[in-house]
Amino acid sequence: MGTGDDRADSRSYALGRPLVEREAEISAIDDLLSSLPDGAGRVLCLEGGPGLGKSRLLAEAASRARDRRIRVLRCRAHEVEREYPFALALQLFEPALARCERAERDSLLADAAGLAAPLFGGRDLGGEPLVERSDFALVHGLYWLSLNIAHGGQLLICVDDLQWSDEASSRFLLYLAERLEGTPIGLLVANRPSGPGNADKWLAGFRRRPGMSRLSLCALNAGGVSAVVRFSFPSADDEFCAACAEVTGGNPFQVHEVLHEVAAHRISPDAGTSALLRDLGAATVGRAALFRLIRLGASARAVAEAVATLGDGAPLRRIAALADLDVETAARAIDALAIEGILEPGQSPAFVHPLIRELVAGDTPPARRAMAHRRAARVLAGEDVAPEQVAAQLLEAPGVGEAWAVDALRAAARRARAHGAPDAAIQYLRRALDEPPDQDSLEQVMAELGAAEMVVGAEGAVEHLRTAYDRQCDPLKRAETARLLARALAAKDQAGEAATVIEAAIAQVRDLDPDLAVTLIGDYLVSTALQPSLRQVSVTRVDPLLRSLPAASIAAQRRVNAGLALRLAQEPGPASDIVELADRAWDGGALLTEEGPDGPAWMMVVWALLLAEEYSRAERVTSAVIGAATEAGSVTAFAAGSYYRGFSRLRRGVLVEAQADAEAGMTAGGGGRSVYAAAAGILPCLILLERGDLQGAEAALTAASKRESRWMPAQAFRLHAAGRVAMGRQQPAKAIELFLQAGDWLETQLGAQHTVVPWRLDAARAALASGDPRRAQSLVEPLAELSDRVGLRIAAANAWGVLGLVSGGDEGITLLRRSAAQLSETPARLDHAYALAALGGALRRAGHRSDARPLLGEALDLARRLGASALAAGVHEELSAAGARPRREAVTGIASLTPSEQRVGRLAAQKRTNSQIAQALFVTPKTVEYHLRHVYEKLAITGRHQLEAALAEPTG
Repeated sequence: MGTGDDRADSRSYALGRPLVEREAEISAIDDLLSSLPDGAGRVLCLEGGPGLGKSRLLAEAASRARDRRIRVLRCRAHEVEREYPFALALQLFEPALARCERAERDSLLADAAGLAAPLFGGRDLGGEPLVERSDFALVHGLYWLSLNIAHGGQLLICVDDLQWSDEASSRFLLYLAERLEGTPIGLLVANRPSGPGNADKWLAGFRRRPGMSRLSLCALNAGGVSAVVRFSFPSADDEFCAACAEVTGGNPFQVHEVLHEVAAHRISPDAGTSALLRDLGAATVGRAALFRLIRLGASARAVAEAVATLGDGAPLRRIAALADLDVETAARAIDALAIEGILEPGQSPAFVHPLIRELVAGDTPPARRAMAHRRAARVLAGEDVAPEQVAAQLLEAPGVGEAWAVDALRAAARRARAHGAPDAAIQYLRRALDEPPDQDSLEQVMAELGAAEMVVGAEGAVEHLRTAYDRQCDPLKRAETARLLARALAAKDQAGEAATVIEAAIAQVRDLDPDLAVTLIGDYLVSTALQPSLRQVSVTRVDPLLRSLPAASIAAQRRVNAGLALRLAQEPGPASDIVELADRAWDGGALLTEEGPDGPAWMMVVWALLLAEEYSRAERVTSAVIGAATEAGSVTAFAAGSYYRGFSRLRRGVLVEAQADAEAGMTAGGGGRSVYAAAAGILPCLILLERGDLQGAEAALTAASKRESRWMPAQAFRLHAAGRVAMGRQQPAKAIELFLQAGDWLETQLGAQHTVVPWRLDAARAALASGDPRRAQSLVEPLAELSDRVGLRIAAANAWGVLGLVSGGDEGITLLRRSAAQLSETPARLDHAYALAALGGALRRAGHRSDARPLLGEALDLARRLGASALAAGVHEELSAAGARPRREAVTGIASLTPSEQRVGRLAAQKRTNSQIAQALFVTPKTVEYHLRHVYEKLAITGRHQLEAALAEPTG
């Protein structure tokens, strides 16, 4: 694999020749380089067909950058490495890291950049447990590695032949391109405008990126061809120049090939040669390099084919081995090829132009080329190289049933999954089946292929896992495969069959491995949690299993406790028992440590705590998850954790912080990476309603409704939020209908008596608003009874509040007082503010204005501190009606900051740098600078040193 870095460029073809008719491109390159010292990094894309001079322009850009003391990293994509995840990224960064002292390397890979460190470790995962992650962690780490390399200076990244980039590297380059603003990094890429490589969706996204400069290279006109010809042959006559232009079509590569032949054969560039050129034609001229290669003999041909197979920069020993030559003969052939202008001179053989490599490869008969790839794989397998390099060769080679090839492909697939590239793993494992594997390893390949296919939802996952499951005789391996098969079945909405598979596995291993049996029970609880019929069945089946199993480890029991806590909360059972089970599952964070932030068990713990109204506990769990997700670079877990924490904070009434969580999760998740994207989009709707922004809430709901979601309760959340918006629009009849639809969906589809969606409470309030107190009473009484029975203090108090408004008179005021008093003892501060407002309003209407004023004043103060502008506006009117003269609140100080500004400001007040804040929030340093600038302006301070004092004012 070829590499490029900030050393002087040695490509003889690219340098030392005139740049003709490329003034616009050179001007654009100079503009790009000039923007870097000011931190105005951006992207420049050069597009053109083969031979038009893209590589020459990249070489010129690198040379000009070095003249300005700008560091340069270079790479060129290779067709054979398109299925090698992060191959292009490794070309960029590996040489720079390899030449660093240990301390400098550690500094470059510090903090978020460390997420990319596994790419450069070269570890053979062997028998280590597979730690599968999204490739976002590596992409995010490479982005920060780029920033660290550029720190204190400027950096130009040059990428040639982008159309052949592997998909993972394309994702990184696109991620980088989207975040260049405000950095001293320029990205210069060269790409062909059409061809099979450009079908890649990431490259299409790269071209569509707003703000990217894009230039299309054209062939030289006749005058340009004459200028190139006369640079090498000043005496060339007009007829010869015209013939060159006609035969080559103005393609610079072909022009140089003609000139090379003229010089090599000492031909006069005159009218006689012009006639010969026209007789030969463009096709022959284009293949001139092949004719030179043929003249050099069999050894040179073998070496050229070996370089074409292995890729630029392969060491001499590999080239000699593949060409079946001794090292001295191979070295002499390389020198001869360099003299003929086919290979670059120097220690690392490389074709002078990608077109020559393509000509050599294309001229090799297909069967011989395929077997050359297989021999190359065998050569690489005998050396200490990454398995992906071996696998990339095997993908181009026929299968002959050799065990070493299957082993290499499995090893490459394992590393690909660990690096977040399951698509590449699927390619490797499907190729392993074509080898084919022997009978002993066939079931393993099937299981690994099914597991990789399951990650991306590819067809075949269930079939391959079922085949592996049916073939396995070892009960423990069979049980592990059963876990994967059950997950794949559940993803295909076959939860019943998934449960059956797990039950059978439990029966097989219960006496062999109690820990595995308990783990399977945890899987069973997860797979049945959102299936009403299965959840009821699991109640009768899981309890006897747990009682009859031998003692399992505490670690194995944690996941089961998480599932049991959620099941009990859904029934619902006593809140105290739910909390006890959830605490035992969480075990001070041990569950998170074992499963990682991407595991499902912590979500079950949070759901259980939310259903038990333990919002502060849920917030502590989600804060730990967010921290772990940041450290692991898991944007999905960060988005999910932010959503759950925002939901917990909304229930506590901490609206500004809840909105900051919602915004952080949506920003990091790109609006759609997380399975909770739809629900996360609804969260801002509910918050904005409380903050008095009805228009913004409607926009948030509309955006959320457009997102597809695999999360089962998403539809109920949408309906409930739409009902809240209808209430904001003073449409109580429509709101009731929407709330009841949400409740019907939850009860029939989810089969849950108790959920976190307060549809009964809101439907009752809507019924009151529509003048139907009897209906409101019928809706809220079941909630009051259930809440009293299981100890849900917040839900019970809110139900009493509605019943108080239904009853009216002294009895109603007594219920409203009871509601406000109980809510004052809970963390639900927004609910408490609403209860105070309801009580104060009832007292005013009953003629007790003096008793009403202090309660309404307390409600107004609390609503303002919480940021509940909608409630504050209503209470302000009530206070005025009660004879008070409440002041209008001026929006200044902390209250004037947006949620994101508050979050960034508080992190900065903790002495975190802009870089550390950006890494913690999965945003760019430019975004942090933007927010801080507004924080300073709004708080009337001049810098970081004043933040702690300025933000000390309590915000609720």
